[in-house]
Amino acid sequence: MKVRWLAIAPLLVPVLCEAYTFFYRGQQLHDFWLAYQRVKAAGVVNADPADAISYTRLETYVAGIADRSEVISSCLHDQTIDQLVAIVGKALDNHPERWNAPAAAIVEESIAVALHCKTTLHD
Repeated sequence: MKVRWLAIAPLLVPVLCEAYTFFYRGQQLHDFWLAYQRVKAAGVVNADPADAISYTRLETYVAGIADRSEVISSCLHDQTIDQLVAIVGKALDNHPERWNAPAAAIVEESIAVALHCKTTLHD
């Protein structure tokens, strides 16, 4: 287990240092999603390092949006980060016309729709 963390730890540094994630668009999320799928297929230890970075960026981005969003944080229960990423990935695959939208909006909307979250105080 220690060996895995030692192999992955250097990949986390660029992710933790990014301050510009607010400016991600749907196209970047989709690129991360494709890399995420490649990492899942190959396994984290055997994955291409660039794909592993994108994998981590997508997981941390989705987790951050889910955590800060008042719309979806209240309807999250036992979902794993893999489930939330899969929801976002499916939405990206099914709606390429949204790739120009802000990534945060795509994440929030796709999770809210999939989990049937109340979107206003009056729902």
